[in-house]
Amino acid sequence: RDFVRKRTHALTVLGVLCCFVWAIAPSQQRRSFPINFAEQEPDGTAVIYVVRHCDKVVNVTPAPICTERGEMRANHIARLFAPPGPWSSPTPSHLFGRPPVEGYFSGRDLLLLWPLAHHLKVFVNDSFVADHSDVLARALLQLRRRLADSHTSAILSWDHCQIPWLLQELGCRDEICQRCWGDFDFDTVVRLSFTYYNGSWSPPGITRLSEDFDGCAFGCTSEQVYRTCPGEIGWDRCQIQDPYSPPKPIRP
Repeated sequence: RDFVRKRTHALTVLGVLCCFVWAIAPSQQRRSFPINFAEQEPDGTAVIYVVRHCDKVVNVTPAPICTERGEMRANHIARLFAPPGPWSSPTPSHLFGRPPVEGYFSGRDLLLLWPLAHHLKVFVNDSFVADHSDVLARALLQLRRRLADSHTSAILSWDHCQIPWLLQELGCRDEICQRCWGDFDFDTVVRLSFTYYNGSWSPPGITRLSEDFDGCAFGCTSEQVYRTCPGEIGWDRCQIQDPYSPPKPIRP
């Protein structure tokens, strides 16, 4: 018993001496271990894609309806994202689009994702409306952990007037998320990649992709016209450029 007591006392004294030496040592001699996320192995990555709905036919009843080109583009989206397509890794497990509303073209989101949903055997979540893009963003942020653990991705087909608002709510501060989406741009795809480090999510990495369908027949980035968005909820989250310019003719 005396031996145990003496040994415990000795260890206590040794610990106190070590702490004292560390405390009086010059600060530059002390070793520190700063956290450098760039050098850490990620615990997981969540990928979210944002695309625009299919091309609409104006003044047609009943709505929604896509143009023939919009229907072909929907099949093109399926070829891009369904295995073994070039954007099929990670494979999409969650699809989102606005619910159909009578007299409005919101159903184009679902029509764009329809062929892909059939390929993947995945339902399209249509429980979020465009006016609640911020609510959808919060739901997606909560979904990141599941996407990372399952090595899958999520795809949103959305209204171009609310896409900048939605991207900003997802944490995007890139230039592409700060400006309006051109009325005739049906080609751009935004990829957000969130990396998980030791219990924390990094800001999203942003990649701008191109569907490159039919040679970008609608002009895409070269014909930036902004006329249809002013007045819609969330449109003011981007910088309108030349909103009153007449649209350039669409090539057949």
